[in-house]
Amino acid sequence: MRTLQQLASEALRVQDACNISGIAISFAEAIVNLRRLLESEPGFSTDALARHPITQAWVSKLDSLSGASYDCEHASLARTCFNICEDIAEGK
Repeated sequence: MRTLQQLASEALRVQDACNISGIAISFAEAIVNLRRLLESEPGFSTDALARHPITQAWVSKLDSLSGASYDCEHASLARTCFNICEDIAEGK
C-alpha cells in the first residue's frame, strides 16, 4: 500500500500523462489505496474521499483529457451527455 505522500506525488505526475485508459486504471488503484488510508481517520465519508485533493487532481486530469470540462453553470452539457448515454444504452 502506498503512503499519502506517494499518492499525492503520483497525482501530480499524472498531470503530464495523455493515455486516458492508463490514467483511468491507475486512478482506480489510487482511489482504493486512498480510501484505505482515509477510512481510519475520524469523520471519514465517501464525500471526504471524493473531495480529497488527491481525488480532485486525478478527476481534473480525466476531465481535461475528455474535453468535457463540466461547468455547473452549463448543466445542459451534462444532461446532453447523459441523454446520449441513455440513447446508446437503449440501442438507439
